[in-house]
Amino acid sequence: MSINIILSRSGEVDSLPQENQLIRKLSGQFGVAVTVTPHLYHVSENDCIWDELSKMDGDIIFISWLHPRPAEWLLRKHNVGRQSLICYHFSDIPSDPAWGALPEDNTVTPANPNVLQTRQLVRWYPVVDRSRCTNCLNCLQFCLFGVHETDENGVVQVANPDLCKPGCPACSRICPNGAIIFPLYAKDPAIAGAPGLLMQPDRQARHMYYTRTKAKCPKCGQEGPFLIPSPGAPTCEECTRPVRISKPEPATSNIVMDELDALIDQVDSIYGRRN
Repeated sequence: MSINIILSRSGEVDSLPQENQLIRKLSGQFGVAVTVTPHLYHVSENDCIWDELSKMDGDIIFISWLHPRPAEWLLRKHNVGRQSLICYHFSDIPSDPAWGALPEDNTVTPANPNVLQTRQLVRWYPVVDRSRCTNCLNCLQFCLFGVHETDENGVVQVANPDLCKPGCPACSRICPNGAIIFPLYAKDPAIAGAPGLLMQPDRQARHMYYTRTKAKCPKCGQEGPFLIPSPGAPTCEECTRPVRISKPEPATSNIVMDELDALIDQVDSIYGRRN
């Protein structure tokens, strides 16, 4: 079985010792190809690195400083790991039989790993988890910067990643299925794609979405400009627009109806006598 190991560097000086130690171990393993790349999240869409990685045959083990879920969908977007793909965060590398027995540093005869280099950029853009995306188009309707577009089949794509506003994770907050990930967002592990966590829109996120898009609410049916509710007024649970509560008409008692009938009879009687 052919195993390819891709090790994606962080670009941070503090991480170099840990990265280099693992590279020495892996490159000393017989029959295991090791490819060292810059931080792949920052590699531009049309860089030749993606083409080289997509041509790899066999199983791929990907090691990076990203959580496994965003790492997987970053690679799958570029057709890397079509046969078998396993992603590990540097801090969570297991003792797995697939790796073989990793030797101690002093017993390693270093091989020459395949080192891919490119001009390192600093980028910020969303990664879409296709296993969760339902193509609801909320992100397309919401984003002001033109990051999302639909392809020829109507499927939403991160078509213009470099138009994304650095530090903005808003489309992740309004995604109803937790499909949009910003791998470098340190303030919220769910947005960064940490294992076992999914971002779900809270009330504030839903308010933000309907305020900006003016979209029709599936719960209350309102659409268009957003009206600010008065203090204490009831609001829709979904879109947070103010809602009207229709008050039932008070039931008219039989006594009142009898009195009205009698009054009408009197009026008719008086009107008849005058004629």
